[in-house]
Amino acid sequence: RVSGLAFSGNGRRMGAVFHNRVVLVWSVGKKPRRLDLAMVSGGELLQESFALDRKGEQIAVGLRDALLLRRVGDDIGAVRRLDAPPRENGMLSFSPDGSVLTGTGSAGEHQDNLQTVVFWDTDTGEQIGEMVLEGRGRADPVAFTPDGTALLVAGTTQSMWRLHPDTLRRRACKVVGPYHVPREWLTRVGTRRSPCEGL
Repeated sequence: RVSGLAFSGNGRRMGAVFHNRVVLVWSVGKKPRRLDLAMVSGGELLQESFALDRKGEQIAVGLRDALLLRRVGDDIGAVRRLDAPPRENGMLSFSPDGSVLTGTGSAGEHQDNLQTVVFWDTDTGEQIGEMVLEGRGRADPVAFTPDGTALLVAGTTQSMWRLHPDTLRRRACKVVGPYHVPREWLTRVGTRRSPCEGL
């Protein structure tokens, strides 16, 4: 049974992850052929939490408490595990140039009406950003615009986020700011001073 299915942005490759933890990637054309075979381990698979980048060169698979990132054709041992907030479900999307992976998920305990959108650098595997959305109790589909300057989160309502640092800071502070103390800001942004001051 298929757990997640995705086409690459250029339409030349298709990938799927199955409930038996097998991941397959095929070329798409007059003579489709299998390009890659891998196994997923290390956590519970999330339904429909699977993505290919634009060229079909990178695979992302969502687990309950992490993401697995792998380049097509690499040795199975080259799979990288990216830390992610624990979640019940989550949708994934690569930026057009493949340098950023983003995923949605539930925002955590005592904030059931919130949802997080997390960003990772695909080269380093480090988390490079996080946004919190109000009024959403589940993970919604997420996608970058073709030029990579905005992010669309679709659900019962649609949100278009311009990916400019000031815009993200204003929106994040509107939702998260009141819940953070200096120690938490130090952990998240490296300073005890709230980045929301002056907004």
